[in-house]
Amino acid sequence: MLKTLGIKLIVKIRSCFINKEIIIRSKKKLKRSSLDIKKYVYFYNKIYNRKHELQGVESVLREQDANHEWVLPPHVDTLPFFILQDNIKQSLENVRDNHFKVIVKLTLEQFLSRDFKKKIAQIVENIKPLDLVIEISYHEIVKRKRVRSILQKMIAFKKQGVLFSINNLGADFSFAKRIHYLLPVIDILKLDIKYFNHKEKWLDLPIAFWGKLANKYQLALIVSGVETKADEHLLDVLAIDLRSGYLYGMPEQFI
Repeated sequence: MLKTLGIKLIVKIRSCFINKEIIIRSKKKLKRSSLDIKKYVYFYNKIYNRKHELQGVESVLREQDANHEWVLPPHVDTLPFFILQDNIKQSLENVRDNHFKVIVKLTLEQFLSRDFKKKIAQIVENIKPLDLVIEISYHEIVKRKRVRSILQKMIAFKKQGVLFSINNLGADFSFAKRIHYLLPVIDILKLDIKYFNHKEKWLDLPIAFWGKLANKYQLALIVSGVETKADEHLLDVLAIDLRSGYLYGMPEQFI
């Protein structure tokens, strides 16, 4: 009798767990199907070298609001990775250059998601011969106490042809110290020139330091936020080849 009751209790418990899992999966499917993917579009900032030759683009996700204007989605950090889909392929169909860099900004939540793992190999294959670069903000990386999972996933995805970039790097020594362990797996360092334009502020790390660090680890160095001829001249003097910013035009939907 007790044995029979025990078996029935186990069956009920298992049924509860199974039903709960079904409900969770249903909610995920509902969340995905309820999103209007057509509302979201990637625009692209162009990346040039010193000779003003186009070397790549960096993606900027936009959502169409009630006024039919393209704005940054207020909940961009929680959007699933599947929104990317064929957007890159369609927007860059006229680009045929080998190793043309396509930088896609992701949050750590998006990068570590199962959805990313499922779709990434397909996207890498679809956009060939272009290079897919996943970019993660420095500010997100330093919030993580355990970084082993990030490092392991980067190593695994690099085997599938994915490149990686860290952006929002600045002039304080802490920037270099906190990303040092990632340098062997990173392909691009991205500086924001606004951190280096404070003439009265002492800079622990000038742009020249980042240039030497990039050369040491054989990384590409991109300086973003270039808005004036003075900014451009500074990069020319420092022999920094890659740059992006409004000086070279506003983000465009098609390249």
